[in-house]
This record gives sequence, structure tokens and C-alpha cells, in this order.
Amino acid sequence: MEKQLADLLDMILIEFPKESKDLFESISLLKESLNDIMNTIENRLAKSVESRDIASMEKYTGIAKDISIFEDYINHIVARSDIRTSKEVFTEPDEVISNIGMPGDNTLQIDKKAEHTLYEDFTYIRPYGFRFRNRTHICKTWREVLLKTCEVLFMLNKKRFVGFAETRNALFSTNPKDLRVPENICGAIFVEANLSSNSIKQLIIELLTEFGFVIEDYVVYFRADNRKNKNR
Repeated sequence: MEKQLADLLDMILIEFPKESKDLFESISLLKESLNDIMNTIENRLAKSVESRDIASMEKYTGIAKDISIFEDYINHIVARSDIRTSKEVFTEPDEVISNIGMPGDNTLQIDKKAEHTLYEDFTYIRPYGFRFRNRTHICKTWREVLLKTCEVLFMLNKKRFVGFAETRNALFSTNPKDLRVPENICGAIFVEANLSSNSIKQLIIELLTEFGFVIEDYVVYFRADNRKNKNR
């Protein structure tokens, strides 16, 4: 079955390259939603352990195990398909936001030029990028948003960034083994990348505050908003 689905993805990429953008955006959104659920389960498990609620511990552990198996299945299917060689499906021009979303482009029914703030709920949202200090950065995932933001702030003031990181041991470390999914920042420090979209948003808010910026200095652009579908 796994091979059949992988072959189907390859066929869709070949025969329907434009429509396949939406398909793989949906797959990415599904993976991010599952990651959000896993983070919620992690919090509930911690509370269950604290309260010695064995029944809840077993329930959430079972759910987490099933989700993990499902995530691996999805990853294997995508990995077996030929999407890595289909750059035309995913690659978008590295241009400023004002030059995208032109009439006739119905790939995604969302205005990528619309500005959003860090005050919003990012659940079921896929990013297109962000603007900070008069520069726009194109990012296809919240992980990329986090890493690029960290890089910008690190280069702005390395000492202040490291000082902040030292107060957030669960999220930053010079040793990648201390983190679940470490991502390198400018070859100097690692950040935990296994975070939900809203957790990333909160970390960015804390970083901006540490550096003396106001929330309004940071603008986010969306590539997909699935909140309405989830609320139906």
C-alpha cells in the first residue's frame, strides 16, 4: 500500500503539477497539526505524571504512539515519492511580498500580501514569510520562521541573544543532545525546533521583547489558512 500511494503521488506530480501544490501544502499542514497535537499530549502527560493519574498516562501514551506511527507512515510515503526532484511544484520566486499573489493565481485562496501580527492564533496556519526591520524573509514552515528570526537577532546582538538563551535551557543549548530536535543558529547555539506554531510565536514575542522591539515591529504573511475548515 505504501508503494502504491508513493506511486500515486508521483503520478499526480507529473499529470497535475499545479494542483499538486495544494495537495502537498495539505500534507504539510496535516504534519504540522499532528505535531501540535503531540505537543498538547506532552503537556497533558506531564500533568498526569504530576497527579499520578495512571489511567490518563496510559491513554495519552497510547494516542501518542498511534500518532507517531501515522507520522512515520506519511513521511515514508512522501520520501518514496519523487517530490525531491519536482522543484517546479514547490519552488517559488524569492521576491518581495508585494510582487506575489497576482490576478489569475488561484493556487491558494489566500492573500499572501495581507499583514498579520503575533497577536493572532496561528493554529492551522501555514506561513509564507515575515517582515522585520524593513526586510522580508520567505519561509515555508514555522520552523523556518523561527530559525530565520533567531539568525537575524543573533547577528544583531550575539551577546544579548546568548544571554536570553541561557535563561531558556529547555529551548536553547550549545549541546544538540540536550534538545529533542536541535537546529543550529549561526554555528554558535542550538534551538529546539520541535515546537507548535503558537509556541514558536510565543518564543519570537519573548525574543523581540528581550531585544527591545515592540510586537508591531514584526509582520507575518500567510500562505494557507485552514481555520475556517476546522470550525465547520
